[in-house]
Amino acid sequence: MKILITDLWPKEAHRSLNTMLITSLARYADVTVISINDYYKKNDTLFKKLNISCVDVYANEKTGRIGTRVYCLQLQKITNKIIKNSIFDCAICMSYETTCLPLSAGVYSRIPTILCEHSNLDDLQKKVKRFIAKKLIKTCYHLVFEKEFKNWMVNELSVQEQKVFVVAHPITLEHDDCESSDRYDCVGLCNANDDLFIQEIITCCETNHLSNLKMAFRSKKLVSKNDNINIISSFLDRDEYRSYYRDTKCVFVATPSNYQNRLSASIYDAISYNKIAYTTNRTLSKLYSNQYPGICVYVSSGKELIDILTNGKENTENLDEMFDKFKEDHSAKSFDCQVKKMLNVFSEILFGKETTNESISN
Repeated sequence: MKILITDLWPKEAHRSLNTMLITSLARYADVTVISINDYYKKNDTLFKKLNISCVDVYANEKTGRIGTRVYCLQLQKITNKIIKNSIFDCAICMSYETTCLPLSAGVYSRIPTILCEHSNLDDLQKKVKRFIAKKLIKTCYHLVFEKEFKNWMVNELSVQEQKVFVVAHPITLEHDDCESSDRYDCVGLCNANDDLFIQEIITCCETNHLSNLKMAFRSKKLVSKNDNINIISSFLDRDEYRSYYRDTKCVFVATPSNYQNRLSASIYDAISYNKIAYTTNRTLSKLYSNQYPGICVYVSSGKELIDILTNGKENTENLDEMFDKFKEDHSAKSFDCQVKKMLNVFSEILFGKETTNESISN
């Protein structure tokens, strides 16, 4: 099977996941990757080792509401040209802008296409965006990272069940071997942090003169007068980022209310370091509390989190089994097996036969 990998809205946050998915696909298929603005430059050695072909393209990246869409449309035009002039059995799109891709039918109608769904499912909660993407949703195949998201697509969007593949999102943050400490009582480094919850924590600590809690949260707008609450607005390199997770007692994932049918990597990062993830996300906390009790806990407010911290309830004793089970279910090995299974099913749909490790369909 010849697969074209494209990314119609490249994001730094997806880099590790994308690399793992491409690596797994390359074990069972002939893979060509479109690398936009040297996105996969650091993977040159790995890609050559796995015989992954790379097509380097360059586009003028734009920002802002309109600029982003112009940029995405530009990438779609480039991808469409490559598909038109080459022979591929299918394409896998790592990410896309929900209202832009429907405007470039050539990208997804020329060959069978699997769309990796991230924030798109939350976009499709909105009637206008759902209407714009109606044909796209029905035409393409979809890759989601939790079974609940597949159920939502089948039940709410009337997508055919066989058109939605489920592959559990892998843990992408490597656990380092440095000695951990309890430098922080809680950290919250999610890029999607809702400032309302963080501000509530700051206010609660100031009002109640809680100077014994040491915390760090990501926010681009907030300021804390409390020396024990560190507000992070700048970029953290990988080592800095890991040090926060290593040296905290627990993690706060303060997602906004519109964050429903998508995952938060911060929860995975917390669990990789055996830290309880407290989250405002009802969907994910309910999902994980059923499968892995105790390691992902719902909190309704910043004040509730403070109550937990001041009462010392963030204890991880007796949770090792749950942490280990989550890590096993979301390991690179498990991820690779699920990708192989997806390819076999997809190959059978397209060609009436499976793609296996021993016999790759070219």
